[in-house]
Amino acid sequence: MMKRVFPPVVSLLAGLSLLACGEGAGSSSAAEEHQRAVARANAEEAEARALGSDLPCEQVQQCANLSSLQLGTRCSNYLYQPYCLAAPTAVAASAAAAEQRALASQANALAPPSNMACPAAVNPQPLLNGTAGRCRVASSACAEIHLNAKLS
Repeated sequence: MMKRVFPPVVSLLAGLSLLACGEGAGSSSAAEEHQRAVARANAEEAEARALGSDLPCEQVQQCANLSSLQLGTRCSNYLYQPYCLAAPTAVAASAAAAEQRALASQANALAPPSNMACPAAVNPQPLLNGTAGRCRVASSACAEIHLNAKLS
């Protein structure tokens, strides 16, 4: 009678240890999925930056910011690059930036948990100006004057 009970117990223990190992493999798979999502988001960001030309810009109304979601944090931190809406690649740059934000959001959701709290302040979009046919970030002094004028 003992011989018949013992093999199922051994099988059960072996199955539990395989299950525990499987969880470890699942974590590795989750880490790999996270890394693939990060790689895709990085590729889209590189494409958006390459397509986001700051030329030709004749007026500040033709300038805009490409925004990409920062990877590696669950906080909504954005990085910005000025680009010209009149550039032939502007639509493609905007689409690549939108795709990057979606992929980065997925990658950040797959990231391991972090004990860091998100800051109360976020990185605001920089103010732009169009000078010498290019879209550029306005100087911090100009940005501060513009911001204070909006708040008044």
